[in-house]
Amino acid sequence: MLTEIDIERLPSFSIGFERGEEKGEEKGLEKGKAQIMRRLLSQLSVAEVSELLGLTPEDVERMVATGSDDDPVHGRH
Repeated sequence: MLTEIDIERLPSFSIGFERGEEKGEEKGLEKGKAQIMRRLLSQLSVAEVSELLGLTPEDVERMVATGSDDDPVHGRH
């Protein structure tokens, strides 16, 4: 009869842990990009930022919206 299972030694635990780390890193990168984008947009218009970064204006707007869970952008150029 099993009395104790060390879940950290199960292969499924390792797989889930690695996936969680990857998702956390991706989310952090997206938030960082959005934060930089918001800072640029505080000084430049969407058109200027998109030209500077080689992105479409839609991509700039999407990137800002993606990372703006706690800091929405309103009234930008």
